[in-house]
Amino acid sequence: MDGIDACAGVEIYNASCDIEQDRAHAGARTDVWLAMGHRLSLIATDDTHYPGFDDFRAWTMVHAQERSRAAVMAALAAGRFYASTGPRITALAVHDGVLTVRTTPVRSIAALANPPFGAQVRAGFHSLAYGGRRLRTGDGQALEGINEGDHLTGAHFAWNSAARYTRIAITDERGHRAWSNPIWPA
Repeated sequence: MDGIDACAGVEIYNASCDIEQDRAHAGARTDVWLAMGHRLSLIATDDTHYPGFDDFRAWTMVHAQERSRAAVMAALAAGRFYASTGPRITALAVHDGVLTVRTTPVRSIAALANPPFGAQVRAGFHSLAYGGRRLRTGDGQALEGINEGDHLTGAHFAWNSAARYTRIAITDERGHRAWSNPIWPA
């Protein structure tokens, strides 16, 4: 990133790199650049170098007002999108110093920030909820993800005032992931 004055974003995941060399993820480098203050958006692609082998494995989910080129371009410019290889981030909200994440069923939800800050909630018996809180089940009787085979559909994370940014990474039971754009403090 040295010498680059402007950059729209970074490929957090590339399916072709996964197929070719097991070098699909750019999370560690991304966190270094974000910690340096670079305001980057995160995208996922599959490039389709080998049709039939590396296509339909990664994409960028855009929250556009309508299905039109203008609406999609406006959503991309505003950062209203996230990167995915399968699971969905259905809502992100910061209220009273708490970041609430909602997702499709997943095994883990991480709130990553400039190192060494971060937190993670994992599903399963004896799984740790480090720095985050589980949501209550739909009936309100228990916490999500406390039994083996359970899933999470969200989590709460206290906003760490020492964090320069926070980004969400989720992983489903098949190991497929999704990544939010960085959330910068107000």
